[in-house]
Amino acid sequence: MGALAAVQGEFWLDHTKRADMLYAVLDAGLVREVAALLSVLLTLAANGAPMCAEMAMMRVNREVLVLRCQGIDEFAYLVFPRMLGLALACCGGAVVLAATALLCCSAGLTQAHGDVGTFEVLRRLVLELEW
Repeated sequence: MGALAAVQGEFWLDHTKRADMLYAVLDAGLVREVAALLSVLLTLAANGAPMCAEMAMMRVNREVLVLRCQGIDEFAYLVFPRMLGLALACCGGAVVLAATALLCCSAGLTQAHGDVGTFEVLRRLVLELEW
């Protein structure tokens, strides 16, 4: 993701000569859009199907019926903790993916700028972020 953004950044620099807009565009694309989307897709692909299969087996084995007979809300006991865990995993994954993408993108853009170092490009990318 970071390497693709660096290639597109070099393309942007070559054709538009607008280095002032480059960092804002890359930050908006990497941090706000792509990192969050990939985090959600990876988390759901890795954890969604096993969770569904586990809850389906609980229903087949009548464990859900036992919970209902005990007066326990199935949604609050089975579904809500899994949803909360997936939401936290997506948020954490998005942060890790965005940080890694920004680091890879800054390393790739160092070649496009020539005399500017990797950490200077990374500093410029981070300064463009709007918290």
